[in-house]
Amino acid sequence: MKRFILEIDDNEKNRILSMHNKARTVLFEQQTVTQTGGTKVSNQVMIPTPEDARTLKGGGGDPAIKAFVSKTTNFKGSADLNSQLVSSYGETYTSFIKGLSNSPYKSKNADIWYLQLTQDSRIVFLNQWKAYLDAANKRIQKGKQEVKITLLEGKKTSENVDLPPNLTTPPPPIVILQEFNEIGVGKNVYDDNKSDVTSYMQGEIQKIIVGAQDILNQAKSAGATVVCTKMEVTASSSRLRNTGEAENITWVELSKRRAENVKNSLVTGLQGVGITVPTNIPVLKGGFNGDGTSGPNPPKQDSKGNQYSLTTDGTKNTIQTDEKLRNIVNNKTIEPHTDINQYLQYKFCIINVELQVQWNSLPEDVKKFETIVSKNFTMEIKSLVKIPQATIPRDGFRTKLLHGLNLNTIIRVDICPAFGR
Repeated sequence: MKRFILEIDDNEKNRILSMHNKARTVLFEQQTVTQTGGTKVSNQVMIPTPEDARTLKGGGGDPAIKAFVSKTTNFKGSADLNSQLVSSYGETYTSFIKGLSNSPYKSKNADIWYLQLTQDSRIVFLNQWKAYLDAANKRIQKGKQEVKITLLEGKKTSENVDLPPNLTTPPPPIVILQEFNEIGVGKNVYDDNKSDVTSYMQGEIQKIIVGAQDILNQAKSAGATVVCTKMEVTASSSRLRNTGEAENITWVELSKRRAENVKNSLVTGLQGVGITVPTNIPVLKGGFNGDGTSGPNPPKQDSKGNQYSLTTDGTKNTIQTDEKLRNIVNNKTIEPHTDINQYLQYKFCIINVELQVQWNSLPEDVKKFETIVSKNFTMEIKSLVKIPQATIPRDGFRTKLLHGLNLNTIIRVDICPAFGR
């Protein structure tokens, strides 16, 4: 008895050899393709070419071919999947379709091949078919052997698959970072000399809340919750002197009030959709200069001739007359802008929020495994030897010993398949 073992790992090879040695009625096990998610995978439906349809219908005429192709297009099939296999396998693919057409179950074969298998599963079968041809091709080329291919649909099976062990610990946080620190938006972030949340910022904060709610809804569908593990609000003012409502408060005080108001809007919004924000999480920050501001000191005057005073903390009580300090910020030389509009970029807000999915509420059994339902598909290859006016079964992937009048009949095994997914 000749055995042809595919290139598989040693454990699988030993298992198959052991199976051969013990077999009495069944010579070897079937090639199996497993696919999950039920019997149809709509985005894997493959539209056949007219030539394939004609072959599988045995030349059954245009109405039969149109009905066959229509069945695949109704499932939003893809012609690209067919082209991919044709370009990759060429004549091997053509001979495979011919083998399917030789089976008495060719209509069922077509339904499985085009409607139910994924592309990965088709490739497994074609590789198996190619390996078979490598062993039997000479006999097929000489016209002394025909091959028929039957695809068999197995029963649904379910198995419990262990979930990753770290599922019960918090996954990496989801980071929501929004920066409003450009010239174009600076005029909208805060009103001059005021700390209230503007309508523009209220709209932007609402977008953050909506995004967070989407995350929460997904978590809830898996029995989890969401908590805020980090919240940083950086509010900044420019180094123009405070006037109006803020003329008697410093840059630090103004930026702190601005950050506090944005933080309150964030906390209220997150808690409103059901996301917990611990009281010790929010952190308020000022501008990059360390005194509630960012950017350089104002110019002595702008292009329109407007004069700007120099102050050390933003109030009218600390105005400096030494113009040598105009270019000095925190002991660093920073040239003032000549265009006053350039200072809008320093009236900014940066929001940094981290949301953590918490799995603590999951039941123990859900934490340990999930159930996956799958279905097996098997390819059976049988060769037929031509004799005058008839063909007789010769061998194949799925062959049983014959028990009849001649108890010594032996059917030779050409190939032993491995399992594929």
